[in-house]
Amino acid sequence: LGTTMLMLNHKQKPFDDARVRRALALAIDRGVLTDKILRKTAVPAYTMVPGSVSRYTRPVPEYAGAPMPARQAEARKLLAEAGFGAGKPLKFTMQYFTEAKTRTLAVAMVSMWRAVGVQCELVNKDLGSVISSVRAGSFEVSLYAWFSSFDDPSTFLDILTTKPRGSLSGYSNPAFDQAFTSGNGLGSLDERNAALARAEALAMADTPVIPLFTGINQRLVSNKVQGWSDNPRGANLTRYLSLRG
Repeated sequence: LGTTMLMLNHKQKPFDDARVRRALALAIDRGVLTDKILRKTAVPAYTMVPGSVSRYTRPVPEYAGAPMPARQAEARKLLAEAGFGAGKPLKFTMQYFTEAKTRTLAVAMVSMWRAVGVQCELVNKDLGSVISSVRAGSFEVSLYAWFSSFDDPSTFLDILTTKPRGSLSGYSNPAFDQAFTSGNGLGSLDERNAALARAEALAMADTPVIPLFTGINQRLVSNKVQGWSDNPRGANLTRYLSLRG
């Protein structure tokens, strides 16, 4: 129940331009990140809400299934439309937190962006500093993660809504706010989740953040264990477990 993403600061140019944000998202080969670097301990993410959330169908964008050469070509086109190219490359800094494999992930993304003419400088910080700078809005692009303690899509979408202090990224879309609020208030779980999926599709068309991957649980459980119930949080209380002789 968590999504690792790139947070983009909408209050700083050029990240207020959806074409730039989408170009950066298109150029990232998430399969390389999850399969080669994370060694299949995670799965690619193209939406805020992870696939482990119950009874929720994610609005995966069409480009997720497109070959990388086509995605790279589209990224270059969008960057050119936004005023960036060989003579004026897009340049920015990306902060990432000190943790196993995060630098390898960050370096890989820098290389992927370089393939479409983008120049990114990496800044390493401790996790607390990354969180503080995102909350203060003092960043350009930041590796970030969001986890939920309960099985529901609303906690992931809520961070995209416009709040009195603004969303973490500075993203604001009144149409999404309205769709999220009205959908979140529905009484039927299936109707509510369907409405929230439509709201998420509305937001993700703007590329407010760039989802990268979601983690997966790996458990080795003997068939002698009784009462085990697989779940996204990995919560199995021992009082419900027993051993079959």
